[in-house]
Amino acid sequence: MKFPFIISGLAFVTLSAHAQLNIQLTSQTENPSIRKEGGVLEVQKTLNNNGSTNVAVKVYSHVTFPDGKTFVDAIPTELYLSPGESFTDSNSMLEVPASFPRGSYSYHYSVYNQDNSQILSDSITFEKKSRIIDVAVSHDSACGTDLTGTLCWKLTDGRLYTPTPEPIYDIKDIAINSKGGCAIVGKEVKCWSNRHYRTHVQSFWKALPSAVTFTDPQKIFVAHTYDNYCAIDGGEIICWSSGKWNPGAVNTAPPKYSELKNPSRIEIGRAAACIRHDDGIDCWGAKSSPTVSDVPTFTNPTHLIVGLDYACAKGDEGVKCWGKAPASDLNAPELLPHTELRFGYPGIYSYDERGMSGWSTRPAQIGPYQMQELINPIDIDFDYGYVCALDDTGIVCGGRNNAANTVPERFKY
Repeated sequence: MKFPFIISGLAFVTLSAHAQLNIQLTSQTENPSIRKEGGVLEVQKTLNNNGSTNVAVKVYSHVTFPDGKTFVDAIPTELYLSPGESFTDSNSMLEVPASFPRGSYSYHYSVYNQDNSQILSDSITFEKKSRIIDVAVSHDSACGTDLTGTLCWKLTDGRLYTPTPEPIYDIKDIAINSKGGCAIVGKEVKCWSNRHYRTHVQSFWKALPSAVTFTDPQKIFVAHTYDNYCAIDGGEIICWSSGKWNPGAVNTAPPKYSELKNPSRIEIGRAAACIRHDDGIDCWGAKSSPTVSDVPTFTNPTHLIVGLDYACAKGDEGVKCWGKAPASDLNAPELLPHTELRFGYPGIYSYDERGMSGWSTRPAQIGPYQMQELINPIDIDFDYGYVCALDDTGIVCGGRNNAANTVPERFKY
C-alpha cells in the first residue's frame, strides 16, 4: 500500500515495500516576514531515504502568491540516494524582490520519484510587507495606504474599516479624511464619500464635477474636515468641492504651480487654500471667503496653515494670522523649524518633540500627547489628541487612550 502523510511539517511517503522517503522544509526564523524593499527567505531543505533500496528523485521548489498564482524559483535537480542516505541544503535562499505584492505566501519544497511518479511536498508560509505611501489622521480615525489599497481604523479601539467601496491598487497619491477622499491612479482621479454609523462605515463612489478634468495629476490634497480638494495637474493647480470651488465659483484663481520656487504642500480650509514658496504665500478661495486671499507680506515663510475662514503663517516677521475671527486672537506657541501644523478639531494644532499644542484664545499649552521616538520619519499627521507617523518601522501612532496599540499588523515593517 502506498500513501503520503504529514506530521508536524515532516512529510513521509512510502514509495515501495523497500524504500521510504521523508522530506522537511524549515525556516531559519519563526514566522518569517520580508520587508517592503524585498529580502531573502533563508530555509533548510532535508531529504532522507529511510528505505532499503536506492532511489532516484528530482527535487524542486515553487512559491504560491497570495492570489493563488505560482512562481517556480528553480529548475528540478536530480538526486540519487542509497539506503539510509540523506541530502541537506542548509543554506537555501529565496530572493523576494520588492515587486512582490503584500500578503501571505507559501514556499513549497517537493520531491518527485522517477520510478513511480509519486510526489511528496512540504511547505512554510511567510509574509511580504508592502511599501506604505501615506498615513492620515482625522478626528479619532487613522488610515494607512500601501500599494494594495487603503485601510482605516479607529484610534479608540482598533476597529477596522475600508474607506473605499472596493480596493484601489497602485495608488500614486491619496488625500483622505473622515468624510471621504480622492486617489490618483495612473492619470485618473477616483473619489469617494463615507458615512459613519455606530457599528460600521458605508462607502460610495463620488463623481467629480463635470468641469474638472485632468491630463497628468501628480499630487492631491484635501481639507481636514471638509469636502474640498486641490490637485497638481501638469503644472497647474485645480481645486473643487461640493459646489463652492467648482470652476466659475472661485474668487481668486490659484497661482501657476510650475512657476513657484520650492512650493510646499497645499493647505486647504473651509473655502480657501494657500501655498507657501520661496517668494511668499499665495492664497485663493471661493467667493464666500475673500478675506483669506488678502495675504499679508511674509519674508522667508517657513510655516503655513489654513483654518475655517482664516490662515496663519510664520516668516521673518513672526507668526501672523489673517481672515475672519478668531484669527487675530490666536496664541501660537513657539514654532521650531521642523514643527508640523494641522487644522483639525477644534482648531489649529502643532506637533514636534515637545508634544502636541493647541492654538486657542488661551495661552498655548504643550502636550501631554506624545509618542515613541521615530526613526527617520517621512510623514506625520495628527488631530484631536492623536498622532500617527510613517517611519522606518512602518506606521506608529500615539496620543490619547490606547492609540499606540491600534495599528494593524499590515502597516508594520
